[in-house]
Amino acid sequence: MKSLRSFLIHAFGLDREMEELRREVVRLGWDASYGVYTRPGLERLAALQPRGDRIIVFLDFDDVHRMNDLLGYVEVNRRIRRILDTPMRRGDLVGRWFSGDEIVIVFESYRAGALNLMRRLEAVASEEGMSFTWSPTAWCKEMEPLARAVDRTVPFVMARKAARKARGEEVVETPCLQVLEEGELP
Repeated sequence: MKSLRSFLIHAFGLDREMEELRREVVRLGWDASYGVYTRPGLERLAALQPRGDRIIVFLDFDDVHRMNDLLGYVEVNRRIRRILDTPMRRGDLVGRWFSGDEIVIVFESYRAGALNLMRRLEAVASEEGMSFTWSPTAWCKEMEPLARAVDRTVPFVMARKAARKARGEEVVETPCLQVLEEGELP
């Protein structure tokens, strides 16, 4: 049946159109400006990961709109891309989630690996003159879709950002590092 399908696609001249559709699917799964997956690409790949628990982190870059106004989109994208280019484990997945300055990381490793990477990301962000607010959670793909696990972390990040803004702070607090080291995950 597959050969008949291939014959018909070729006979009707659809092979070029099919190849263009394949390229479009790949393009939609990758965000070239940050060098990470798009949300659909991340969700698709996360669903293909082996069974087991994972740590996921939702992070939201701070003051991106103000920085875009000051430095321009190209420079801010370059800085974010450099931060997200921090070496990770082969199985770790990174993708944009909402409007662009929100990122989700699905860790192949558990607490220790996630903790080490978050420390490195914070250091690189600081070198680039940027910061982010983040929150971790545990995710078992057999129990819930990735989007539901991410939804659990978003209120924590937004509350931290609002509290910092209310206090007039610009420096990122890192209570999440302590949560990854010893605390309960939301």
